Amino acid sequence: MPVKTIAAFDYLLKNKINDEIKTVLDFIAEIDVNIAVGQVAEVKGLPMPKPCRRLGSLQAVDLKHPCIDKAIGNTIEMKMNSNVIFLTGANMAGKSTWMKSIGISMYLAHIGDLFQYQCG
Repeated sequence: MPVKTIAAFDYLLKNKINDEIKTVLDFIAEIDVNIAVGQVAEVKGLPMPKPCRRLGSLQAVDLKHPCIDKAIGNTIEMKMNSNVIFLTGANMAGKSTWMKSIGISMYLAHIGDLFQYQCG
């Protein structure tokens, strides 16, 4: 390919249609992430969230850390007037893993996967 043609394509890609290329690449990246998240959710049997308009409430049944196989699930419920949890237990009892499970689940819920909100 002649250098003049390469220079013309280079100018076209870097200047004329740069924004359009970035838009297409961002779209492809978003689809790739959604496919990966969907595959993990399917393999691990993760539910889709059910949004709730009640502020200050959280309810999760059988909540598990998504990266730990054969984890034992726990239930958590927090309401507007009872939103403090005292987490105690022996060393190596799973307190940190439980806190990470809640945090990861909340994050995933905000991006649209995993955590089930209950209204009622």
